[in-house]
Amino acid sequence: MKRLVITLGMHRSGTSLLSAALEGLGVEYGNELIGPAPDNPKGFWEDRVVVELNERMYQALGVTSSTLGVDCTRMAAGARWRFQLQIARWLKPRLRGEGLLGLKDPRLPRLIDIWSPVLDRLKIDYWLLIPLRNPLSVAASLTARDGFSTGKGLLLWYEHMVRALRFTGGKRFVVVDYDRFLEQPEAALGELAAWLGLQPDPRMLERFRDQVFDPGLRHATYDLDALEQHPDSFPELVRLYRTLLALSVDQAHVHAPALSCGIERLVGRFEELWPILRQCGQWDMELWTIGQFCQLQETYLRQYKEEWLSRETDLMGWISTLEYTIGQEQAGRSEAESWLRNVESNSREQVAWISTLEDVIRQEQAGRAEAENWFRQAESGWREQLQRSTQRITVLAQDLGASQVQVQGLVQDLNALRCHADGLQLHLDQVLNSRSWRLTAPLRRVMQWWSLRASLSSN
Repeated sequence: MKRLVITLGMHRSGTSLLSAALEGLGVEYGNELIGPAPDNPKGFWEDRVVVELNERMYQALGVTSSTLGVDCTRMAAGARWRFQLQIARWLKPRLRGEGLLGLKDPRLPRLIDIWSPVLDRLKIDYWLLIPLRNPLSVAASLTARDGFSTGKGLLLWYEHMVRALRFTGGKRFVVVDYDRFLEQPEAALGELAAWLGLQPDPRMLERFRDQVFDPGLRHATYDLDALEQHPDSFPELVRLYRTLLALSVDQAHVHAPALSCGIERLVGRFEELWPILRQCGQWDMELWTIGQFCQLQETYLRQYKEEWLSRETDLMGWISTLEYTIGQEQAGRSEAESWLRNVESNSREQVAWISTLEDVIRQEQAGRAEAENWFRQAESGWREQLQRSTQRITVLAQDLGASQVQVQGLVQDLNALRCHADGLQLHLDQVLNSRSWRLTAPLRRVMQWWSLRASLSSN
């Protein structure tokens, strides 16, 4: 069976950093861890099932993890038994084998009375690691993360750390100062390894140094004097811090009788203050409930306001649209009225024009009747003239036929005359080309001359 290392400390006290350091030394935390968050960017090293289980325990008690005065004795026996059964079911399979199993949840110190019977019943060999950080630093971190007052942060630290210290009786435990760990990480890791009897895993230690360890994540640092002088501090708180600070320095005497007596006195004073703390827790829960109610009311009012602002915006937009539409309608109405006036004027003009047109049509109809009469008369005359022309054309056609016959006869006569002329021309050419004609040429000229003279003498 594996051994168990329980990190038992207050929120914002370096529980995650020290659990990461234990992982570097070989402690296993499983594969179902809660992922990083803005308030813890390196991771939590908290098993999801364990956190959900512890949250359900708080719910069964009617409180939250930030409530003061958490009293596990008020849980019903049946509910306690069911939760312890779930714890056993979670532990058994994870403890099989060899090595070290890590368990870390800042809710554990005030729920350890429910867990411890299961640890005893399963006969688990376990160590307790108690991270220590100045209460003022824790309160400042809670103020930054959750908005808690410094006084509430100090009381929460006091309740968690007393519960953790009370549980250490007769058990192996170590107190690790968070501030000293950040200042001397190598020495602190060596002491943790020696306490657990482990040889550090170089690969895991390198991962721790490179990916987890970051002194810059510490945003608030206070010393013992600041705690003693703070107005919200109280003697038992300072005494508890002093005791834990001494335990972190001198681990060899954690079970010394004097120290054990001191722890018993601290626990006794806590028991005396417990009724007050429990009452403060009830008031705190009532205030938290009222605060939740106020937040719900504020959320509702904000949503209601946003809804009405949205409606007002929509309404104003609708009114603007309506005003614009009315303006457009009024402009359109003016245009329509002007258009109607124009239509009325045009209608009157159209009526006058139609009346004139009707007169013109009537005149045209009268003229058309006259024209039809004229055309009928003209048509009758034209028909008579056409008939006469047709008869004349018939006569002319007959004359044309006779003329064509006469022309054909004349053409034949002309052709005969042409043939006769051609014969005469041929005869003439023969005469002119004859020898007698050429020989008688002088005689013909004398006769022409003699005829000319005679003509002139007669004149």
